Amino acid sequence: MSKTIIKVPLWYFYYIFCIFLGSQFEGLEAITKLQKARLALKKHIFTNYQYFLRPHCGNSPVNITLNLALRQIIDLNDSLQILHTSIWIRMQWNDCRLSWNKTDFEDIDQILVSNKEVWIPDIALYENVDYVLKGILEYYNVRIFSNGAMYYRFPSVVKSSCMLQTKNFPFDKQFCNMTFSSWAYFLNELDLYPSSVTGDTSNYVQNSEWALISLKAIRNEVKHSSGVSSELIYVISLERKPFFHILSFIFPCLLISSISLLGFLLPPSSGEKVSIGVTVLLSLSVFLLVVNQTLPANSDEIPYIGIYFASCMMLVSLSCVMAVITVNIHYKSSMGTTFPAWMEKLQQSWLGNIIGPKAVMKNTPETLAEITRTHSSRVNQFNPKKESSCHRRKGIEGLAYHNSSFVSDGDRNDDEISSIEKNEKTNMKEHDSLIETLELFLQYLTKHDSYMESTVGNKWKLFALFLDRTFMITHIITFILTTAALLILCAYF
Repeated sequence: MSKTIIKVPLWYFYYIFCIFLGSQFEGLEAITKLQKARLALKKHIFTNYQYFLRPHCGNSPVNITLNLALRQIIDLNDSLQILHTSIWIRMQWNDCRLSWNKTDFEDIDQILVSNKEVWIPDIALYENVDYVLKGILEYYNVRIFSNGAMYYRFPSVVKSSCMLQTKNFPFDKQFCNMTFSSWAYFLNELDLYPSSVTGDTSNYVQNSEWALISLKAIRNEVKHSSGVSSELIYVISLERKPFFHILSFIFPCLLISSISLLGFLLPPSSGEKVSIGVTVLLSLSVFLLVVNQTLPANSDEIPYIGIYFASCMMLVSLSCVMAVITVNIHYKSSMGTTFPAWMEKLQQSWLGNIIGPKAVMKNTPETLAEITRTHSSRVNQFNPKKESSCHRRKGIEGLAYHNSSFVSDGDRNDDEISSIEKNEKTNMKEHDSLIETLELFLQYLTKHDSYMESTVGNKWKLFALFLDRTFMITHIITFILTTAALLILCAYF
């Protein structure tokens, strides 16, 4: 099967090329014509135009409609009280000198010109801490419509002062004002109006520390010594997110203050009751310094959290004083001080019955008396009168015996000698029993004296434990009430 070849005439390609080239010339001619119209329009409206003069459209002032769009809360410095924000400012006014008939200029109804070529209202931010409002005088274009309407929009990063109310820190709400007004013109020359009662927050970027509540616009007329001017106030309402500060400040303070309770659980003889309180006091002092560096140096109102830290430091200081008192009372027993009656009465009251420790008495006098009664038979065997008469009789007999020995030694017999030896052995047993009885009484008296000393010492130690528990319960109740008062005051007042 043979292939058929279609031959296209050369003039056909030439015809298509001419059509394409003609369309390009027509587009270039249209673009050139539009550019010429814009150049002619710009020459027309800027002839005899003075950009440094305020528009005079009758006797009415120039009405400036201003809208503020909040883009981002960059930072709110608590110590310096400076709000760092990113904003978009949109202004609209009418300049009758820059109007034209769009049919005379190829239906051009708007053009863009540099802000250096037209009159720009001298809007200033009163709370600005920089030299000038950034963006208003930089290279941003102004859109001009054929009816003389002017639209000027520019972004700006602003640092403005903001008087902080830190009483409820970190549960505080802040209201920062951004006041816009003309720096040179009065009300009869320039008047400011908000485009709406609220600012634009549709493009707002959330902040990790602050939550935006509202952005309201308020118009005021302020009287000066030289005239009246209008101002526009945008109120930025912010609420702090407290979770970070709770973990950084409140929770460690609660934890450290709770550790001070361990000092009450230590026995007075350990010697660590005062040192643990001093350590907690130093830790709270460090936290108070950190909070003071975060908050502004404001003497008009003291934050509740600062009062709370001071209260915790006071409680810890009082716990140190209580520990010293407890240790002092505990070691009163070694000084031989008499236990006062009022202390014993207080310890035996209803409060002492509830929280006071119970005494465990060992080696009481009754127990020692029972021990003594076990040896009563030995005591009864010893009769001083009987013993003295016996000694007297034995002494007489001994004397007669010795006298008879000088007369004749042969009169003595073995029976007398054995009876004398028997009497001597009996006397030795009686003397040993007497010595043992005296030692028993001496031991009894020694134990009784030590018992009396230990009884008085135990009273001092028990009263020290009673005071320690009373101080601990008082400390816990005061600490809980102080913490609850902080949370209530910060959350509802």
